[in-house]
Amino acid sequence: MRDRIENRKERKNNRGATPVNRKPLVEVIIFCLMPNHYHLVLRQLVDGGISLFMKKLADSYVGYFNLKHNRKGMGSLFQGRFKAVHVKDDKQLLALICYIFTNPVELIEKNWKEMGVKDIKKVIKFLESYRWSNYLDCIGISNFPSVTKKDFIIEFLDGTDKIKKLVEDWILYKTELKTGLEKIKDLTLE
Repeated sequence: MRDRIENRKERKNNRGATPVNRKPLVEVIIFCLMPNHYHLVLRQLVDGGISLFMKKLADSYVGYFNLKHNRKGMGSLFQGRFKAVHVKDDKQLLALICYIFTNPVELIEKNWKEMGVKDIKKVIKFLESYRWSNYLDCIGISNFPSVTKKDFIIEFLDGTDKIKKLVEDWILYKTELKTGLEKIKDLTLE
């Protein structure tokens, strides 16, 4: 018991200067931070790991936010519980990769998922400069190399070039689908 208390004091006093050996709860496979939400693909390493990781993540962020904004006793910061979905197969994982890595496109092209993009080159260039996801790490540009297990995605998709092509093809597909529907709009009965 005494060792545990001493270890806790050491962590507090050194503010993280002394590495503490902790067993990871999850591996972060994919992440994307947006101005008002975030997306994560996590691999659970221990039973209940995802729930505990999400609790720790939320608690630490709320503590930081409350301290920064001198916020006390003002109620919940988040709207509700996080939503978790078990990835069942490779097809679902591919869709998640595309969805999460292209989520920032909404910042420069509102409603692009419904309308397609106007300038595909501009969107791709934007994604290749968006720092708040691990897309850059997955296409071979060092951004947050120690935060995620990008090797899993790189191996799953057989290389960084294929990840980049997958994301670009997804944007192109969404755009062509929408423009294709516009072209045949006059030919349909609706």
